[in-house]
Amino acid sequence: MALAKKALLLVWTLAICALFGFIVKRRLGYEPTLDPLPVWALSAFFFLFVLWSVPVLVFSVVWGFLKALHEHLNR
Repeated sequence: MALAKKALLLVWTLAICALFGFIVKRRLGYEPTLDPLPVWALSAFFFLFVLWSVPVLVFSVVWGFLKALHEHLNR
């Protein structure tokens, strides 16, 4: 269930970034196009990957190591 909540939060964040990028693109005078992969979508994906996935991965690895160490020391 926690993974589903994280996935939903990730999808909502990506949607908000995409909407923000679309609004900025329109404000700068670009007409909406059907580009296969717009630049703002790539930047939003990279932003989310760095700010979401990397810290979660690091935290998970450190937490698992500390938990295993705690169990090993309390045998």
